[in-house]
Amino acid sequence: MYRFLVVASCLLQSIVALAQGQVDSLPKALTRHEHTIGGILYTNGWGVGYSYGKMNKAKLKTLYSADFAIVHDPKEIKTTNPASSENNRFVYGKTNFLLNLHFTYGKLYRIYEKKDVGGIEIRFFYRIGPSFGIQKPIYYRFNIDGDESVEKFTNATHQSIGNIEGKASFFKGFDEINVIPGIHTKIGVSFEFGKQDLVINAIEGGVSVDVFPKRIELMANDFNQYVFSSLYLTLRFGKIINPRIKKIKAKQ
Repeated sequence: MYRFLVVASCLLQSIVALAQGQVDSLPKALTRHEHTIGGILYTNGWGVGYSYGKMNKAKLKTLYSADFAIVHDPKEIKTTNPASSENNRFVYGKTNFLLNLHFTYGKLYRIYEKKDVGGIEIRFFYRIGPSFGIQKPIYYRFNIDGDESVEKFTNATHQSIGNIEGKASFFKGFDEINVIPGIHTKIGVSFEFGKQDLVINAIEGGVSVDVFPKRIELMANDFNQYVFSSLYLTLRFGKIINPRIKKIKAKQ
């Protein structure tokens, strides 16, 4: 959480520094459909996403988005076995890797319009749609009294960190992948600060929630959950699609 707040503070300071009233010489686009991609930082992971915003009214867009998120348990701590010469880092007690795929529909409302191209536009949005949790078991390389093996972690048989040499190949367990459908939603605020009228530079932040019909095991403990909620920040880059502006550029 601390690292998340530090990154958020740095990004907001960057917005203030970048958004200094420099006005683009092109006419302002009237039809403002937009394509953006973004890197997403969650308090419980990270991801990448794409979004298409279709303009409905002067202050309203319809959003179609797709993204993925790698989810971590808040109790995860990377460590190494001090008795092993390999120095292979792993999370003690982690049983499954989780990747969430999101496909959402939503709305974006413009709250405050830029006074010039170098200003800041403030927008409120929400998204909702299906979530698909892709769960893959994690295998470890164990050495118990000289007997080496590749196994999943269990509390019953692997109670000592000294028995773990490190993680096995990430591809081990691909034949055991399990897909769990759920529901995903995001709600938040976006700050668009691009200096060119046809270029999108934006930072958005808010709350993200995934709800699944059953508890998803990430760690070998009793705290696994079926609701995953977090704060998040997205840094977006993209462009405005407007045929009229293309014609003006061609004439110039």
